Amino acid sequence: MGARQLAMAPDVRLSFAVFACLFLRAAWALTVRERAGAPMPKPMLAALHSTSVFALGGGAANSSALGGNLSSSAPVGDWVCVGAADIVIIVDASGSVGAEGMKGTKAFLKRLAGHLRLGTAPSEQLVGVIQVGATAKVVSPLTRDRKELDAGIEALTPGGFGMDLAQGLGLVEAVARYGRESAPTKVLIIADGPPVRQRIALQFAARVAAYAQLIVLLVAPVHNERAIAAASEWATAGGPHTGTLLRSESYEHLGQSCPMSILASLCPLFGQVHRPMALN
Repeated sequence: MGARQLAMAPDVRLSFAVFACLFLRAAWALTVRERAGAPMPKPMLAALHSTSVFALGGGAANSSALGGNLSSSAPVGDWVCVGAADIVIIVDASGSVGAEGMKGTKAFLKRLAGHLRLGTAPSEQLVGVIQVGATAKVVSPLTRDRKELDAGIEALTPGGFGMDLAQGLGLVEAVARYGRESAPTKVLIIADGPPVRQRIALQFAARVAAYAQLIVLLVAPVHNERAIAAASEWATAGGPHTGTLLRSESYEHLGQSCPMSILASLCPLFGQVHRPMALN
């Protein structure tokens, strides 16, 4: 029994019971709304998820950060994403992020990637990464190669004066077209504030929301109402109750945060890898 064995809990489709079991172990408080039904082919995908807002890292929860804060040291163990998903990550690389902020983003993305099972099998995921500042570029195409994904994350570099999110969203289709018809498309946006062209960004977000689920991770303190309002508009660009918005208090907290709430939105299913017991 030298190899790991994957044991998947029954009926773990984003159910409240599964996450309550996980999060209560670390005194977490989360609200997760369940989406029923199997994944549909991409051309038929509609934005089906209810908008939910969490707080990652520090900061007090209030009406704009429902469900409480997640502990940055909460144990995740060997829980992994199980189920097909094509994931495109848009990363804010504007000047406001800075070198230290990008370190936090990279640390979080690497931790997140560690809970994904990259591949093209029905239980695996493909991931691509887009960097967006004043301009946007693909730093990693949709890939099943962990080394390629790690290299793309490591290549993320902040610079420029603002984030033109419309350009980043405009590249999503080019990245996602190499995905699978049978796998839902998930688009994760990590950003710390409003873009330079909010109205244009919303138009592009609505186009993406027609075939993908939008998940926004805002890195901003709870009192930054302008940033929260802008991010809420991205998440609901496909209509009311169509996306997911999460918040981290700062890039420092993001770098230390458990990615479980993001995984709750990205993953169709959860499973647990059981390590064989060592024989003396």
